Amino acid sequence: MAPPSVYGGVLYVGSYRRYPRGSLHALNATTGELIWRFDTAGEVCTLHPQVHEGIVYFGSWDNNVYALDAKTGEKIWNYTTAGHITASAPRIHNNVVYVGSCDFNVYALNARNGEKNWSYKTNGPVQSTPFVLDGTLYIGSGDGNIYALDAKTGRKLWNYTTGAAVNSSPIVYNGVVYVGSNDHNVYALKIETEWTFNLNILLRIAALAIASCLIIIYIFRKERQKPSSTQRLITPSCSIFYSYQDA
Repeated sequence: MAPPSVYGGVLYVGSYRRYPRGSLHALNATTGELIWRFDTAGEVCTLHPQVHEGIVYFGSWDNNVYALDAKTGEKIWNYTTAGHITASAPRIHNNVVYVGSCDFNVYALNARNGEKNWSYKTNGPVQSTPFVLDGTLYIGSGDGNIYALDAKTGRKLWNYTTGAAVNSSPIVYNGVVYVGSNDHNVYALKIETEWTFNLNILLRIAALAIASCLIIIYIFRKERQKPSSTQRLITPSCSIFYSYQDA
């Protein structure tokens, strides 16, 4: 079952019913009563279906990005890629849907009709969720790179190569891009300065959150020796906290 989203008193959650089929469910967030269900031809594992202006967007292992009426579950459009849409959650910004696919591409789709604005091909499956800020899209790829793309055109602005797949989703704070890699490092990237902190753990799918100068890293732990549940590190200007959760 995929992580849910809540919007307007409705809980949206993806699941797989019987392999390889899947569904997106809309439930009353208070009572748990089923409002509607939309079936796809593949598992629905997208992190957090996105709701924007009455439309819910999500991906499926049937290679499609879907847009449904959030109230009724009626399909508005779908866009078919050449690979599974697994962990990459659609990100909506300025009426454009940004999403990654296991066909190695990052897509920018018209949020109203699903038409492709552009796509950018990396060298690995894209399971990272995009982050868009000030006209730039930031996303990781299975090829080990963190990419910065022009959000309007898809033109590559820069990339940074880590030592393994980047499946976690970047965030940007005060001009710094923070992201985890399967090389066990968390990276902070900026044109002028950058730092790396080695967590000595595999970052399969990790979520980052920042409050003020506090960096919180939630990790689904897969292997290696288990540290204490919470540890604290002091850097010259920030405190870093990180917690671990066994897979």
